[in-house]
Amino acid sequence: MIYSLEPVNRYLLIQEIEKVEEEKSSADLLPDGLMTQKPVHEYYEVLNKAGDCNIDVESGDFVVVSNNMVERFKFKEAEQLMILENYVLAVVRMN
Repeated sequence: MIYSLEPVNRYLLIQEIEKVEEEKSSADLLPDGLMTQKPVHEYYEVLNKAGDCNIDVESGDFVVVSNNMVERFKFKEAEQLMILENYVLAVVRMN
C-alpha cells in the first residue's frame, strides 16, 4: 500500500531548508556538549496544505515561522513537520 500525508484543519506540511554551513574558525568552535541556541524564526518550504487553509501559499513557496510552533512527528519512519496557518509570519515566493 502507498500512503500519503495530507494536512487538515488549516495545517501546512513543511520541510526545513538545507543550510550551507559556513566554515568556522577555531575561535568560533564551542566546547563539546555546549549547544548554540536555535534562531527564534526560520524559513521552511511548503510541501502541501489543508484544503480549508485561507493563506495564499502553494507547494514550493517558502514561509517564515516561529520554530517553537512547528509540530514534529514520525510518519513512515521519517520526521514530518507541520504548522498551523495562523503561525506563518510571512510568505516568500520566487519571482
